[in-house]
Amino acid sequence: MCGPPPVTARTSAILESARTVVTRVFAQDGIELAEPVRAGFRDSPAGSTGVAITIRLSDPSAARAARAAFSARFGGGVDVLHVA
Repeated sequence: MCGPPPVTARTSAILESARTVVTRVFAQDGIELAEPVRAGFRDSPAGSTGVAITIRLSDPSAARAARAAFSARFGGGVDVLHVA
């Protein structure tokens, strides 16, 4: 199998917390989201390999600011961040 493991959506306190915290970070920086933050576990045959976060911005030109805000808050501690 090539590429990263697939992302799966499950109900989880970890994923709900991730969605809540990420939403707050962007709200504090005035970055508007086009839809709610999505979070999912990245799965492999051996089990979960981490968390992937997906955000859709109201203004796609704010992607650089969104990545900077995310990085300032979380550094390299997040497995995958998709910004659209």
